[in-house]
Amino acid sequence: KGRESFVEHALLNIQILGKFSLAYQDNHVDDSGDRSRKVWLLLAYLIYHRNRPVTQDELLELLHIKEGANPSGALKTTLHRVRNLLDGLFPSAGHELILYKNGSYQWSQDYPVQMDHEDFEVLCRRASAETDPTQQLELRLQACQLFRGDFLGKLSAEAWVVPICAYYHNLYLQNVLAALPELQAQQRHEDIVQLCRDAILLEAYQEEFYQIQMQSLIQLGEQKQAVTLYEDLARLLLNDFGTMPDE
Repeated sequence: KGRESFVEHALLNIQILGKFSLAYQDNHVDDSGDRSRKVWLLLAYLIYHRNRPVTQDELLELLHIKEGANPSGALKTTLHRVRNLLDGLFPSAGHELILYKNGSYQWSQDYPVQMDHEDFEVLCRRASAETDPTQQLELRLQACQLFRGDFLGKLSAEAWVVPICAYYHNLYLQNVLAALPELQAQQRHEDIVQLCRDAILLEAYQEEFYQIQMQSLIQLGEQKQAVTLYEDLARLLLNDFGTMPDE
């Protein structure tokens, strides 16, 4: 009965863009602590592939657990740690959310989830399909606000994460570059400054974001900030590439 009540009303909020975190009501767990990288890797993989069973062999390969000294036991140990982590959301969450059947593991289909990368992609698609320029811009800005960092940023070197990370990263940049001309046309300089600042955190070498931000800072009467921004870029390019910004 308690489980049925949870299924009917609860929603697990999962952030996977930037920080990796799960929240249910007032309880949450995130990857800011000192838990093993493998714990978060295994949890992320099961959540992302939640619509299908994941075999034990697939997880052994994911975690780079070699043949030999009891690989099955090593996997079970990591799964035990993942389940203990999930128990911070609600009692017995680990066993309720991660199911085992016929040699495979799967994220339970009984528990509704909301994931930020999926919401982000929906907003991007709606913006692309929108014909009204004003509404299209607002959808793009909503999408950009939702993008708080690269997909599984702390696990971005994992082979299965790399192409997914690149996809969402590029989708974000497309939205930024599409939104900026309309913001300029509307002279929304404060929004331009904020959007460029956020984009620079992900694309530190893209001079266009600095140039557009500097122009808006000047329009806002913040000439000193514009100069400082230029100097930051010049220092970055000189130190990393031995070059200077475009004229």
